[in-house]
Amino acid sequence: MKKFRFWSDSYKKDQSGWCFFLLGKARDFTKKGDVVKAKRLFQECIEESLKADHPIAIATAYNDAAWHLRSTYPEDSINYARKAAYLNGKYRESPASALPSIDTLIEVEKDFVSKEVVNLEIFAGCMECVPKEMENHIRKRYAHRMILLPKILTDLEKSLYENDMELREWLSKNIKSIKQTSLLSGVARDNLSKLINGKTQTVRGETLRKIITGLKIEVDPLNDPYPVVNEWIKLQIDKGFENAITELEKLKPSEREILILSTYTALLNKRKDYPYLSRKGTLSRALELCKGDLQKFKEFTENRYETKKFVAQLFELHPFLEGRRDLVRKFLKALPARKRKEFIHKYLQLGDEDREVIDTFMRNYVRYDRNWGLRVKPPAELYPFTQKYRLKKTQTALAYWALDKKKERKKLANRLLKFV
Repeated sequence: MKKFRFWSDSYKKDQSGWCFFLLGKARDFTKKGDVVKAKRLFQECIEESLKADHPIAIATAYNDAAWHLRSTYPEDSINYARKAAYLNGKYRESPASALPSIDTLIEVEKDFVSKEVVNLEIFAGCMECVPKEMENHIRKRYAHRMILLPKILTDLEKSLYENDMELREWLSKNIKSIKQTSLLSGVARDNLSKLINGKTQTVRGETLRKIITGLKIEVDPLNDPYPVVNEWIKLQIDKGFENAITELEKLKPSEREILILSTYTALLNKRKDYPYLSRKGTLSRALELCKGDLQKFKEFTENRYETKKFVAQLFELHPFLEGRRDLVRKFLKALPARKRKEFIHKYLQLGDEDREVIDTFMRNYVRYDRNWGLRVKPPAELYPFTQKYRLKKTQTALAYWALDKKKERKKLANRLLKFV
């Protein structure tokens, strides 16, 4: 509603209604140009939403604050947007429902090149989860983002490219002195000359990475040639990978295992984007190695950029995925040590499709672990599962009934019984 009217003070007594009233007033002040008052009301709305413990109000308040304050308070806006993305991952199971918050995050972080690429990747992943009946509408709504997606498509295992005109022009623009570039990059002067004048028909990815690193080139992922962007992304992965290995050394073996497994469960479209990691046996081997000698874990995961990218995300995960991951981490940490070991072992025996069913269950179990003021019993066939892993009956029941279709609930029950 564009205008609001107080009928009585009863509005203030209804916390949920009051939150959305404050949100509407904050938006109104933004339109009038009074951003200072708007910011105060957005903050008040966030605080009231947290008091009311209203998930949708909390996430919406953070997202709206980020969007409407992005020009005047850019730093605050980024913090709000990242929090909104995190909360959408935490509160909502459908990735498609996170699109508004991801769109906001793309907008407020558009000046941060590396984050822009990651945000667009998450946006693309969420788009693939949009129901078919809504696909055309959503594509029209986010048409301004859809045109950017082809520009960030990567092939991390590709290492040889055609030395076409676009790439040669980029090299000529960035290489001011062949001699100086050779000294800084380690690429021979003859090879640089042949690349620029087109005598060399192909260029190796390693050569491009050396040039980018040696000259400290700031790559524009939305406008620079594909080979340059693809290799620049590999450089970001390399940096994140080394940092992750260093951070893993600080954790206990059990903490590493929980971190790696919960991160895996949070990923979108695993079979498409992480086909090797999703293959039966790969994740098991990685978890086994991470609990022992980290050098062996490093050697196992650094052979492919797909697994390097996964490891690099362990400590730099996108906030939306982090919200999903934290739910599973909490679930796994709550299990007794011996039960957790058995649970993980049986999880790893499942195919990727069945794992996703269990991933959703774990997230929903923690998502609905709230004080509802009532008790709900799970189906009788799940009693052996809840008893074995000492799970709460109400949360198990809610995670079961959170699935809309009977077919989905039956599938979940069948998969959970494999853990008994």
